[in-house]
Amino acid sequence: MITPLEAEQLIFTCVIDRREVIRSLHECTSGIIAENIYADTDLPPFDRVMMDGIAIRSEDFHSGIRSFKIVGIQRAGIAASELHESGSCIEIMTGAVCCFGADVVIPYEQCQIADGMCTVTTNEIRPFQNIHRRGTDFKAGELLISKDSSIGPAEIGICASVGKSELKMYAAPRIIIYSTGEELVDIEQTPLAHQIRKSNAFVLQHLLQSRGYTSEVSHLPDDENAIRNALGKAVIDYDIKLMSG
Repeated sequence: MITPLEAEQLIFTCVIDRREVIRSLHECTSGIIAENIYADTDLPPFDRVMMDGIAIRSEDFHSGIRSFKIVGIQRAGIAASELHESGSCIEIMTGAVCCFGADVVIPYEQCQIADGMCTVTTNEIRPFQNIHRRGTDFKAGELLISKDSSIGPAEIGICASVGKSELKMYAAPRIIIYSTGEELVDIEQTPLAHQIRKSNAFVLQHLLQSRGYTSEVSHLPDDENAIRNALGKAVIDYDIKLMSG
């Protein structure tokens, strides 16, 4: 008999052949990523507006201008417009590319709009406020996700943002759980006085499933030849063999 610590150390000496597979991104609900993921462009890829409001030049504001002529609207998803005139502004939406020539976005909560003019009610601004500057998260070519990372919602979002419609993943290990013992009967059966229903194997299966692993359950009789034959086949067909009995 060995201790649980000794058993754990023996388990850690076992090496599982980590087969690599290519999966579409929507199939990658769990598992381990088998490749490094890099940014294919600067992130964000442009100076991205973070608030609904108006885009202005900070130099106009610091020169004392507080009322700005509205000369256009910059919506998300369209190419950047340009702020040409001093004392003018462009209404702009969250997620839009910041207008050329503008370096400040003032939210609508700090504006009063009437008759084609926008009056700013705050007395403090700073350059590039409410603008998520291009490349401030990551530069093109930077490592975003390291190989051998677990995949989850955040990793899925990153992969989608860099155009990874397919991912190289490690195939999930093939697992079989064996229950043993002549005293065990199927769940649907009514046990005799000397029998009990199988349960431990299903507990193990659920524990594995909660970690994202599928497994099969089988039962072995108390017969040496049957056990040897089953385990001999399992060595070829499965990566992990668990026995409860």
